[in-house]
Amino acid sequence: MTNRPNAETDSPEHRPAPGRDPDDVDDVDDPDVGPGVSTGDEVLYQTHPTVRPVLLLMALTLVGAVVVAAVLATNPDVVGGDDLATLLLGVVGTVTVLVLLKQLIKVFVIRRTTYTITASGLRREYELFYRQRVREIPVHQLRGHEYVQSRVQTLLGYGTIRMLTGGTNRSLGFVEFEHIDDPAGVREALQTVAGE
Repeated sequence: MTNRPNAETDSPEHRPAPGRDPDDVDDVDDPDVGPGVSTGDEVLYQTHPTVRPVLLLMALTLVGAVVVAAVLATNPDVVGGDDLATLLLGVVGTVTVLVLLKQLIKVFVIRRTTYTITASGLRREYELFYRQRVREIPVHQLRGHEYVQSRVQTLLGYGTIRMLTGGTNRSLGFVEFEHIDDPAGVREALQTVAGE
């Protein structure tokens, strides 16, 4: 007996997205995923944001704290004496640790974030400590997209793409793919999906 492909179950509409169980493939809308987006959609583009901007901010914070601590330790008279310099060293150290902890948490969240473009929807999702957050818009509601790249982003080689629907900024119909390494690839996938 030979195994021949089944046209009904082997078509792109029925192939599971990477990381999905093949038994979960379904060509009807899944209320947990979002309206208008099929769980069995073929993934056209999937990426994760880069952690470079966060690592850069962490490095700048650390360098700034070391410089301030060095000035205070070598010349306490700048701030009015040893007691005040010691107090300020404690404050600078505490603030530095808090900022670095916040940035480490942000790195963890970024590593758990996935941006996905399918034939029927655009999705940004992350899972953190058994809590999942998904923001998704169906392709038929896509009105346009905006590509943003600051000078720092240009130097470091990443960008941000905002997908807009009929809603306003940060409304339910607003999805942003932040800090992506390949903004040109995302734009190409968006143009393919939108039929441009």
